[in-house]
Amino acid sequence: MGKARAFSKTSFARDRDCPWAHLGGLNRRVKDVALVSWEKPPPGWFKLNTDASVLHGRAFGDGDVRDHCGRVIFANYKEFGELDVLEVEAQSLREGLAMCAARIVCTLIVESDSNVLVQLVNSEVVSKWTVCNVLREIRHLRRMNAPLHHVFHEANSVVGALASLRLGGQRCYASFAALPLRARREARLDCCEVPRLREVPIRA
Repeated sequence: MGKARAFSKTSFARDRDCPWAHLGGLNRRVKDVALVSWEKPPPGWFKLNTDASVLHGRAFGDGDVRDHCGRVIFANYKEFGELDVLEVEAQSLREGLAMCAARIVCTLIVESDSNVLVQLVNSEVVSKWTVCNVLREIRHLRRMNAPLHHVFHEANSVVGALASLRLGGQRCYASFAALPLRARREARLDCCEVPRLREVPIRA
């Protein structure tokens, strides 16, 4: 429990002679709470958010496109088989961009909560061979004017909820009403600009 930082100084307030008292409060990371929100794109623009998850070797990914009012235009979900996290994040981003290209969505802002993937795509560097071809396809698809940004997981909650359902197979959602209930709830909160809470370390 000491190593897990489960004790505080108050746990030993009246018994400082206890041999475990030194565990209370030492190396305890103090955290604050920040408000994080999904931001609507400018009028005339659309926003694509993508996410992925891996559980017991099975990889799932998805993406959703919303307009400047926060309305869900369409979304997709897909099971990718056995991939690691970076691979499925890249595959999800490629699928989302291809979905937008097929529907001629040109004025597009793209967000992912995978900072590694965002840096790889924006830096034009190569990665391990299993991701290289996907990165090339992503860069090609981004020629339709689609800046890519990193966001915290809390600002990516609709696709996060969709990926966590692990529905299997491949599914396309043509509207907000077609989304699973958990994803619809998150989309409503985003539409109303309701922030989520994120724990952050307190700077000294």
